Amino acid sequence: MPYLGSTLFVVTLVAALLLALTAYWLLVRALAPRFVERSRERWRRRPILTTLLGGVIGGLGTGVGLLLMSLDVGVAKLAGAGMITALLAVALAGAAGLAARVGEGLASPSDDGREWFQTLKGGAVLELSFLLPFFGWLVLMPLAIYGGFGAALSAAVQGLVERGVSRSETEASETLRARSA
Repeated sequence: MPYLGSTLFVVTLVAALLLALTAYWLLVRALAPRFVERSRERWRRRPILTTLLGGVIGGLGTGVGLLLMSLDVGVAKLAGAGMITALLAVALAGAAGLAARVGEGLASPSDDGREWFQTLKGGAVLELSFLLPFFGWLVLMPLAIYGGFGAALSAAVQGLVERGVSRSETEASETLRARSA
């Protein structure tokens, strides 16, 4: 009976973290739907390459952040903590694409036009898989986080390229109109 308080604290903390993670994925889905769609496509087409990209770049970034945090300079510690926080935020935003991808596999006819609901369902399944002892903790969660970082990088680069291409097409059409006028 003396461990009941500690057990309840841990269970409540884990439940709160899972709810916050679901809310974060839905927030990203609501604020940046095209980003989540590009991330989902990246997870669909090249999941291994996405995870390797995130693992290499995210791993290096995490290493640099931890190195900064180990220094005895207060500003360096703060910069390292900020860097790791930013990396995690970007990784979780990319993992929203994975949650959408899992939810896509769980699609039902009532989901038509409700992509957010697919993200919610996929996120719940993904989070429950994280609770699986050892495999969920040590394999699935790191793969989702580092793969999410890779998906986020790829989605961001793809978005910048698409924006640059559309801007170039707009400038070209305006130039043609100006010449023909």
